[in-house]
Amino acid sequence: MEREKFDDILSIIKEIEKKNSELEKYVSGLPILSRNSMLEKITQDIVKNNKLFKEMGISSNVIPMGSVKKEPLIIQNIINNTISNIQANPSKKVIYLRSFLNLFDDIYENDKNVLVQSLKDENSEKLIEKMTSLSNIFKLKM
Repeated sequence: MEREKFDDILSIIKEIEKKNSELEKYVSGLPILSRNSMLEKITQDIVKNNKLFKEMGISSNVIPMGSVKKEPLIIQNIINNTISNIQANPSKKVIYLRSFLNLFDDIYENDKNVLVQSLKDENSEKLIEKMTSLSNIFKLKM
């Protein structure tokens, strides 16, 4: 009786190994995107569908894709678009600055208030420097 159970267990194990082998062959034949390709596609979808980016006039065509190393260009485009929006409508400077700061995960709400107060009186050149500095310190959420 015990021998029959042992044989049954061995046959179940062999079936599992066979199914695993079949599954491995099937999965290895699937067309799976590389990590960078997946990140690029996700980034394009985020930019394309994000309300904040739409309001700032940023489209997925504006943001260069193809390499993770191009993230500084994405940030620079966001900064340039923010500055352009501020220059086009200076009365909404605080709103645009807050929108820019909301792109970062690591900045707490109280800190955002302090940063907005310190940035709102800066000219465009100094503002670009400080925004670039902030983007180097904090992680952009995407």
